[in-house]
Amino acid sequence: MIAIIGHGPSLRGSRLGEYIDSFKYVIRFPYLKNWQTPIDYGVKTSFVCSPNGGKIRRIRQERPELGYYLWDKHPGSMVSPMQCRMLGIEKYEDVSRLIQKWAKKLPKATPNLSTGTAGILIAAAKLGEPITAFGCDHLKLGKDMSKNYVGSWLYEGRMATWRNIQNKCTHSLSHDRELINVIEKKYNVTVDWKHT
Repeated sequence: MIAIIGHGPSLRGSRLGEYIDSFKYVIRFPYLKNWQTPIDYGVKTSFVCSPNGGKIRRIRQERPELGYYLWDKHPGSMVSPMQCRMLGIEKYEDVSRLIQKWAKKLPKATPNLSTGTAGILIAAAKLGEPITAFGCDHLKLGKDMSKNYVGSWLYEGRMATWRNIQNKCTHSLSHDRELINVIEKKYNVTVDWKHT
């Protein structure tokens, strides 16, 4: 069984941390906020997923035993192995081609897979076990996001920084959800959203 831990607020106060840690595999993203406490979000980590080599390098220094999935979720580009070596990332798997293959099945107006979608795809393809999605609030419940969407940091109620404003992107979550249905059938897995 696989738990994918998003960075949404739905787990706050849930006290599901021990349950999450009981899963065979726990996949996390390196955008953890300081309110994501162990009692609610758990601590077990089997893999860290990120499209950002710098964040993986920082986590690798802190937790060298972890495995990593590094990807570029923008179709048409890849994470360079040379770049990974320069960042000091050794224990990782580049799944760029896997992400790009499925991203191309989305309409051209959808430039990005959401982080949650990419994590579900990686888990389905690489681990092949039933998936439970925790804290993937936007992916399960959200509406399509325009270029004004700037990420999960909004959950903290902070004002946008200039960097956040410059990193605006779009996510057509309705298309992502359709793609997840296809991924489930392709890899013969199920995604359980009941904790989101």
